[in-house]
Amino acid sequence: MSWRDAANLGPVNDDLRRRIPHLLAFGRIAFGLGLMATPSAGAFVYLGAEAKRPSVRFMSRVFGGRDLALGLVLLRSLREDRPESVTSALLLGAGCDAWDAVAALRGRDLPIWGRIVVATLGSTFAALGVAAALTPSADVAGFAATPAPAAPTT
Repeated sequence: MSWRDAANLGPVNDDLRRRIPHLLAFGRIAFGLGLMATPSAGAFVYLGAEAKRPSVRFMSRVFGGRDLALGLVLLRSLREDRPESVTSALLLGAGCDAWDAVAALRGRDLPIWGRIVVATLGSTFAALGVAAALTPSADVAGFAATPAPAAPTT
C-alpha cells in the first residue's frame, strides 16, 4: 500500500490529519490561557494544595505560555495550509507532551494522583500528535489533494 492509498483510508486519516490537529491546537490554546489566567485552579487537578504556592503559580503561567505558543503556531500552520509546518508543529508539541509524561513519572515528590494524570495525558497527547504528524497529508486544511496521475495502461 502506497502513502497515497493510505491517505484515502477515510475517516481515520481525516481525524488524524485534519480534526485531531485542530483539537490539539484549540486545546493547547485553552489550556495555556487557563494556566496563565488562573494558575492555581489549572494546576490543582494534578498538584492539589501545592498549586497555591507562589513558585508553582509562576511555573504554571510559564507552562501556560508554552502551550499557548504551541497551539497558536499549530493553528496558524493549519490555517495557512502548510503541511510541512503542521507536521513540525505536531512533532514539537508531541515532544513537549512526551517530556511532561517522563517528568511526571520521575517526579517522586509529587502526589501519585498528579503523576498519573500528567503521565497519562502527556503520553496520550504525544501519541496523538505523532500519529497525526506521521499520517500522510492528503488534505490538511480541508481541501482535497490533487489525485495521483493514473498509471499508463498497456
